[in-house]
Amino acid sequence: MTETLWRDIAKRFCIPSALLKAVGRKTTSIMVDFHKLQGRDPYAETGDTLSLCTINTSTSTQEGFAISAAHFKDANLTLAVVLGATRGQVDRAETLLSNANEAIGHPLLLLGLSAELMLELLTESIETMRDSCITLTLAFREALYGKSLEGDGTTKVDELRYTALRLHEEAKTFKESLQKALEFLCPEYKDVTVNDIDIYTVAAPTSGSSLSSGNSSTGTTSHEKHQHFVTTKISMRFQNIVSELNYLIALTRLSGDEISSMSSTVSPSPTPHLHMCL
Repeated sequence: MTETLWRDIAKRFCIPSALLKAVGRKTTSIMVDFHKLQGRDPYAETGDTLSLCTINTSTSTQEGFAISAAHFKDANLTLAVVLGATRGQVDRAETLLSNANEAIGHPLLLLGLSAELMLELLTESIETMRDSCITLTLAFREALYGKSLEGDGTTKVDELRYTALRLHEEAKTFKESLQKALEFLCPEYKDVTVNDIDIYTVAAPTSGSSLSSGNSSTGTTSHEKHQHFVTTKISMRFQNIVSELNYLIALTRLSGDEISSMSSTVSPSPTPHLHMCL
């Protein structure tokens, strides 16, 4: 895709145009911002406020994806373009969206979708690395008792150490980027607890029901109540995702320590550039 074509798409969809530059840097990043439509902006006559989000995921598995999205606050509408997603990720996104009726139209929808896809990708990659680590550890233990080790043990350890280091950095970078984006878009997400969800007083609307009704004397509409209800549920899911990312980061650190122990078995004096610093 040429930059000229991308700028045209970004203008028509009112989404950030920095996605190609983000992809070019080949690093995981999440950039968020707010923009009030005015002047020569498309749809300026609406006076709407946009939540802009550019997400680029770069992984050692070559299955990274990028999303550029704009959420129109007053129109309750999200427009987005996704680049680089695999067929499996597209299917997963469709499944998530089909089960996310409450979140459709919510400003955190695309960020949540990206977090789910990235968490799934990292989990699968780290579990595969962990299995390889356990298999290689067992092979080295057997070799100590006289059994031959298939292939070059040093090469296997070096490759596995590099994989563990890359996955550690990818999981850590994504978690930090996600937390910064959440603190900007939804500062209250950290303080949300299960007690904040009252399903009896803030029920999800039925199909075709109006969200505009409410208590006009208090200034609180059903839409605002429902929006708070959904934000609370989404915030709790984000908390779970961050916890799962912390677990994956710890798992890569543990694997790195085990691989370092293996390297001393293969070679008593490994070269400095092979040390894993976690």
